[in-house]
Amino acid sequence: MLSWRLWQALAQPDRDDPLVRRLSQADRPIARQGSPWPASRKLLLLVVVLGIGSLFYAPQFLMLFFTLPVVLLTLLVLSPLLLPAIVPLLGALLTSEILAGIARERHWHTWPLLCALPGGPLRATWSCAIGIAQRGVWLLPLRFLARLTLWLGVAFWLLLALLGIWLALTDQQILGGEQTRLLLLLALGLAVYYAQLAQTLAVAVVCGMWASAFDWQRRDVAFAGLCLYLALGLLPLLLGLWMTSRGWWLVAVGLVLLMRECAAWLLWRHLRWRLGQ
Repeated sequence: MLSWRLWQALAQPDRDDPLVRRLSQADRPIARQGSPWPASRKLLLLVVVLGIGSLFYAPQFLMLFFTLPVVLLTLLVLSPLLLPAIVPLLGALLTSEILAGIARERHWHTWPLLCALPGGPLRATWSCAIGIAQRGVWLLPLRFLARLTLWLGVAFWLLLALLGIWLALTDQQILGGEQTRLLLLLALGLAVYYAQLAQTLAVAVVCGMWASAFDWQRRDVAFAGLCLYLALGLLPLLLGLWMTSRGWWLVAVGLVLLMRECAAWLLWRHLRWRLGQ
Protein backbone atom coordinates (compact mmCIF):
# COMPACT_ATOMS: atom_id res chain seq x y z
CA MET A 1 0.00 0.00 0.00
CA LEU A 2 1.24 3.47 -0.91
CA SER A 3 0.18 5.06 2.38
CA TRP A 4 2.09 2.44 4.39
CA ARG A 5 5.17 2.92 2.21
CA LEU A 6 5.08 6.69 2.72
CA TRP A 7 4.49 6.29 6.45
CA GLN A 8 7.54 4.05 6.71
CA ALA A 9 9.57 6.56 4.69
CA LEU A 10 8.55 9.30 7.11
CA ALA A 11 9.29 7.13 10.14
CA GLN A 12 12.60 5.74 8.82
CA PRO A 13 13.99 8.10 6.16
CA ASP A 14 16.95 7.10 4.03
CA ARG A 15 19.77 9.00 5.71
CA ASP A 16 22.14 7.97 2.93
CA ASP A 17 20.11 9.97 0.42
CA PRO A 18 21.93 13.31 -0.04
CA LEU A 19 18.71 15.14 -0.90
CA VAL A 20 16.99 13.92 2.26
CA ARG A 21 19.96 15.05 4.34
CA ARG A 22 20.13 18.40 2.56
CA LEU A 23 16.44 19.23 2.89
CA SER A 24 16.05 17.86 6.42
CA GLN A 25 18.82 20.14 7.69
CA ALA A 26 17.77 23.23 5.76
CA ASP A 27 16.66 26.30 7.71
CA ARG A 28 17.86 24.78 10.99
CA PRO A 29 19.97 27.00 13.22
CA ILE A 30 23.64 26.13 13.38
CA ALA A 31 24.91 25.37 16.86
CA ARG A 32 27.29 28.07 18.01
CA GLN A 33 29.92 27.94 20.66
CA GLY A 34 28.90 30.16 23.52
CA SER A 35 29.43 30.64 27.17
CA PRO A 36 28.92 27.59 29.42
CA TRP A 37 26.08 29.50 31.08
CA PRO A 38 23.77 30.57 28.19
CA ALA A 39 20.93 33.03 28.51
CA SER A 40 18.29 30.29 28.64
CA ARG A 41 19.77 28.87 31.83
CA LYS A 42 19.94 32.32 33.36
CA LEU A 43 16.28 32.83 32.54
CA LEU A 44 15.43 29.46 34.10
CA LEU A 45 17.35 30.39 37.24
CA LEU A 46 15.48 33.70 37.41
CA VAL A 47 12.13 31.92 37.10
CA VAL A 48 13.08 29.47 39.89
CA VAL A 49 14.18 32.31 42.20
CA LEU A 50 11.00 34.29 41.52
CA GLY A 51 8.92 31.16 42.08
CA ILE A 52 10.53 30.47 45.46
CA GLY A 53 10.17 34.11 46.46
CA SER A 54 6.48 34.17 45.55
CA LEU A 55 5.82 31.24 47.90
CA PHE A 56 6.77 33.40 50.88
CA TYR A 57 4.27 36.11 49.91
CA ALA A 58 1.53 33.82 48.56
CA PRO A 59 1.74 30.25 49.94
CA GLN A 60 -1.36 29.28 47.92
CA PHE A 61 0.91 29.17 44.86
CA LEU A 62 2.22 25.91 46.29
CA MET A 63 -0.91 24.24 44.90
CA LEU A 64 0.43 24.87 41.40
CA PHE A 65 3.20 22.37 42.01
CA PHE A 66 0.56 19.70 42.64
CA THR A 67 -1.87 20.86 39.91
CA LEU A 68 0.65 21.08 37.09
CA PRO A 69 1.62 17.36 37.10
CA VAL A 70 -2.08 16.41 37.12
CA VAL A 71 -2.76 18.68 34.13
CA LEU A 72 0.23 17.30 32.22
CA LEU A 73 -0.83 13.72 32.98
CA THR A 74 -4.37 14.47 31.79
CA LEU A 75 -3.08 15.94 28.54
CA LEU A 76 -0.83 12.90 28.05
CA VAL A 77 -3.77 10.54 28.53
CA LEU A 78 -6.05 12.52 26.21
CA SER A 79 -3.44 13.14 23.51
CA PRO A 80 -4.13 9.82 21.69
CA LEU A 81 -7.81 10.75 21.50
CA LEU A 82 -6.96 14.19 20.11
CA LEU A 83 -4.58 12.90 17.43
CA PRO A 84 -7.28 12.12 14.82
CA ALA A 85 -8.41 15.77 15.06
CA ILE A 86 -4.88 17.23 15.07
CA VAL A 87 -3.32 15.11 12.31
CA PRO A 88 -5.44 16.62 9.47
CA LEU A 89 -4.15 20.07 10.46
CA LEU A 90 -0.59 18.76 10.51
CA GLY A 91 -1.20 17.19 7.11
CA ALA A 92 -2.22 20.56 5.67
CA LEU A 93 0.91 22.08 7.20
CA LEU A 94 3.03 19.31 5.68
CA THR A 95 1.51 19.83 2.23
CA SER A 96 2.19 23.56 2.37
CA GLU A 97 5.78 22.99 3.54
CA ILE A 98 6.47 20.56 0.68
CA LEU A 99 5.00 22.99 -1.83
CA ALA A 100 7.00 25.88 -0.42
CA GLY A 101 10.24 23.86 -0.20
CA ILE A 102 10.16 22.65 -3.80
CA ALA A 103 9.08 26.12 -4.96
CA ARG A 104 12.19 27.56 -3.28
CA GLU A 105 14.37 25.08 -5.14
CA ARG A 106 12.79 26.21 -8.40
CA HIS A 107 13.26 29.86 -7.46
CA TRP A 108 16.93 29.27 -6.68
CA HIS A 109 17.31 27.46 -10.05
CA THR A 110 18.64 24.33 -8.30
CA TRP A 111 15.68 22.13 -9.23
CA PRO A 112 17.00 21.13 -12.69
CA LEU A 113 20.24 20.05 -11.03
CA LEU A 114 18.39 17.95 -8.46
CA CYS A 115 16.32 16.31 -11.21
CA ALA A 116 19.54 15.44 -13.07
CA LEU A 117 20.68 13.20 -10.20
CA PRO A 118 20.24 9.40 -10.45
CA GLY A 119 16.57 8.56 -10.21
CA GLY A 120 15.39 11.57 -12.17
CA PRO A 121 12.62 14.04 -11.28
CA LEU A 122 10.49 11.48 -9.44
CA ARG A 123 13.30 10.52 -7.10
CA ALA A 124 14.15 14.19 -6.56
CA THR A 125 10.53 15.02 -5.72
CA TRP A 126 10.26 12.03 -3.39
CA SER A 127 13.52 12.79 -1.56
CA CYS A 128 12.70 16.48 -1.23
CA ALA A 129 9.25 15.71 0.20
CA ILE A 130 10.65 13.26 2.77
CA GLY A 131 13.50 15.63 3.67
CA ILE A 132 11.15 18.59 4.12
CA ALA A 133 8.87 16.47 6.32
CA GLN A 134 11.80 15.61 8.58
CA ARG A 135 12.25 19.30 9.38
CA GLY A 136 8.94 19.41 11.21
CA VAL A 137 9.38 19.47 14.98
CA TRP A 138 6.01 17.75 15.34
CA LEU A 139 6.86 14.60 13.36
CA LEU A 140 8.90 12.85 16.06
CA PRO A 141 6.31 13.40 18.86
CA LEU A 142 3.57 12.29 16.48
CA ARG A 143 5.35 9.03 15.66
CA PHE A 144 6.01 8.45 19.36
CA LEU A 145 2.36 9.01 20.34
CA ALA A 146 1.11 6.86 17.46
CA ARG A 147 3.37 3.96 18.41
CA LEU A 148 2.60 4.36 22.12
CA THR A 149 -1.13 4.33 21.44
CA LEU A 150 -0.81 1.27 19.22
CA TRP A 151 1.22 -0.72 21.75
CA LEU A 152 -1.06 0.26 24.63
CA GLY A 153 -4.10 -0.70 22.57
CA VAL A 154 -2.60 -4.06 21.62
CA ALA A 155 -1.66 -4.71 25.26
CA PHE A 156 -5.22 -3.88 26.38
CA TRP A 157 -6.67 -6.13 23.67
CA LEU A 158 -4.42 -9.03 24.70
CA LEU A 159 -5.37 -8.49 28.33
CA LEU A 160 -9.06 -8.70 27.52
CA ALA A 161 -8.52 -11.76 25.32
CA LEU A 162 -6.53 -13.57 28.01
CA LEU A 163 -9.09 -12.61 30.63
CA GLY A 164 -11.92 -14.01 28.51
CA ILE A 165 -10.01 -17.24 27.86
CA TRP A 166 -9.18 -17.63 31.56
CA LEU A 167 -12.82 -17.11 32.59
CA ALA A 168 -13.92 -19.64 29.97
CA LEU A 169 -11.37 -22.25 31.12
CA THR A 170 -12.35 -21.84 34.78
CA ASP A 171 -16.06 -22.18 33.91
CA GLN A 172 -16.80 -18.75 35.40
CA GLN A 173 -18.08 -17.31 32.13
CA ILE A 174 -18.58 -18.70 28.65
CA LEU A 175 -16.66 -16.93 25.89
CA GLY A 176 -19.64 -16.08 23.72
CA GLY A 177 -20.56 -13.91 20.81
CA GLU A 178 -20.62 -10.61 22.73
CA GLN A 179 -17.08 -11.02 24.00
CA THR A 180 -15.84 -12.02 20.56
CA ARG A 181 -17.64 -9.07 18.98
CA LEU A 182 -16.05 -6.69 21.49
CA LEU A 183 -12.57 -8.03 20.71
CA LEU A 184 -13.17 -7.72 16.98
CA LEU A 185 -14.44 -4.13 17.35
CA LEU A 186 -11.41 -3.18 19.43
CA ALA A 187 -9.05 -4.72 16.88
CA LEU A 188 -10.87 -2.92 14.06
CA GLY A 189 -10.72 0.36 15.98
CA LEU A 190 -6.97 0.07 16.47
CA ALA A 191 -6.43 -0.75 12.80
CA VAL A 192 -8.58 2.17 11.63
CA TYR A 193 -6.96 4.54 14.13
CA TYR A 194 -3.43 3.75 12.99
CA ALA A 195 -4.39 3.60 9.31
CA GLN A 196 -6.04 7.02 9.52
CA LEU A 197 -2.88 8.60 10.93
CA ALA A 198 -0.63 7.02 8.31
CA GLN A 199 -3.04 7.68 5.46
CA THR A 200 -3.57 11.35 6.32
CA LEU A 201 0.15 12.11 6.21
CA ALA A 202 0.58 9.98 3.08
CA VAL A 203 -2.15 11.92 1.30
CA ALA A 204 -0.51 15.17 2.41
CA VAL A 205 2.85 14.09 0.96
CA VAL A 206 1.33 12.90 -2.34
CA CYS A 207 -0.69 16.12 -2.76
CA GLY A 208 2.43 18.20 -2.19
CA MET A 209 4.45 16.14 -4.66
CA TRP A 210 1.72 16.10 -7.30
CA ALA A 211 1.05 19.84 -7.27
CA SER A 212 4.78 20.62 -7.26
CA ALA A 213 5.21 18.73 -10.54
CA PHE A 214 3.37 21.47 -12.44
CA ASP A 215 5.33 24.45 -13.67
CA TRP A 216 2.78 26.99 -12.48
CA GLN A 217 3.01 30.16 -10.49
CA ARG A 218 3.86 29.60 -6.84
CA ARG A 219 0.46 30.78 -5.61
CA ASP A 220 -1.36 28.56 -8.10
CA VAL A 221 0.66 25.51 -7.04
CA ALA A 222 -0.02 26.19 -3.36
CA PHE A 223 -3.72 26.73 -4.00
CA ALA A 224 -4.06 23.54 -6.07
CA GLY A 225 -2.13 21.38 -3.59
CA LEU A 226 -4.04 22.56 -0.51
CA CYS A 227 -7.44 22.37 -2.23
CA LEU A 228 -6.67 18.84 -3.38
CA TYR A 229 -5.62 17.83 0.14
CA LEU A 230 -8.80 19.28 1.63
CA ALA A 231 -10.94 17.58 -1.01
CA LEU A 232 -9.37 14.17 -0.38
CA GLY A 233 -9.84 14.66 3.34
CA LEU A 234 -13.38 16.05 3.40
CA LEU A 235 -15.26 14.37 0.55
CA PRO A 236 -14.69 10.74 1.69
CA LEU A 237 -15.42 11.82 5.26
CA LEU A 238 -18.73 13.44 4.29
CA LEU A 239 -19.71 10.33 2.34
CA GLY A 240 -18.76 8.18 5.34
CA LEU A 241 -20.87 10.32 7.69
CA TRP A 242 -23.85 10.04 5.33
CA MET A 243 -23.51 6.25 5.20
CA THR A 244 -23.13 6.12 8.98
CA SER A 245 -26.40 8.01 9.38
CA ARG A 246 -28.02 5.24 7.33
CA GLY A 247 -26.63 2.63 9.70
CA TRP A 248 -23.86 1.33 7.43
CA TRP A 249 -21.04 2.43 9.71
CA LEU A 250 -18.80 -0.58 9.04
CA VAL A 251 -19.10 -0.15 5.27
CA ALA A 252 -18.53 3.60 5.72
CA VAL A 253 -15.22 3.09 7.53
CA GLY A 254 -13.91 0.73 4.89
CA LEU A 255 -15.12 2.93 2.04
CA VAL A 256 -13.49 6.09 3.44
CA LEU A 257 -10.12 4.37 3.81
CA LEU A 258 -10.43 2.73 0.39
CA MET A 259 -11.36 5.98 -1.37
CA ARG A 260 -8.44 7.89 0.12
CA GLU A 261 -6.02 5.09 -0.66
CA CYS A 262 -7.23 4.86 -4.26
CA ALA A 263 -7.05 8.65 -4.68
CA ALA A 264 -3.47 8.73 -3.38
CA TRP A 265 -2.54 5.83 -5.67
CA LEU A 266 -4.07 7.55 -8.72
CA LEU A 267 -2.22 10.77 -7.94
CA TRP A 268 0.99 8.78 -7.60
CA ARG A 269 0.44 7.05 -10.95
CA HIS A 270 -0.31 10.36 -12.64
CA LEU A 271 2.79 11.89 -11.05
CA ARG A 272 4.94 9.08 -12.42
CA TRP A 273 3.38 9.47 -15.85
CA ARG A 274 3.86 13.23 -15.85
CA LEU A 275 7.51 12.94 -14.84
CA GLY A 276 8.10 10.25 -17.44
CA GLN A 277 8.71 7.45 -14.97
